Amino acid sequence: MRRKEYEASVEDGLELIDRAPYAVLSMIDPNGKPYAVPINVAREGQTLFFHGALVGKKAECLSAHPNVSVVFVGDWSLARFTVLYESVVAEGIASSVTDDDQKRAALRLLSERFSPADMDRFEAAVFRVDRVGVWRIDLTAVSAKQKPKKA
Repeated sequence: MRRKEYEASVEDGLELIDRAPYAVLSMIDPNGKPYAVPINVAREGQTLFFHGALVGKKAECLSAHPNVSVVFVGDWSLARFTVLYESVVAEGIASSVTDDDQKRAALRLLSERFSPADMDRFEAAVFRVDRVGVWRIDLTAVSAKQKPKKA
């Protein structure tokens, strides 16, 4: 990181991952071209989980090139000629979750994060886990930055 004064701890980065409303997943497609999509993520330890379609461009990219980057942006605001911000760039290796019990556990984690008030309907909503793709990203690096307001 070039600007060391903006470096935040890995713990701060993981905390931002846990509260960011979405992330941007960057991948390489089967033809070697970049491709990025917004995703919702839930974290458990050093693993991120997200869901999507079983087939499509995202699934093709992840299958062809599992090394990915995920960007999270937290609080930000404009200040005189600059932006105050906090962000994380995480790197990892993506893989498809194929075991139904593991899929259900990942979907529960996502639902508890994004739909906690609806958990009484969780079992009815995920009765066909074979129809949804669930992916995991095992983190290999987390780089967090923040440019806070000067005191």
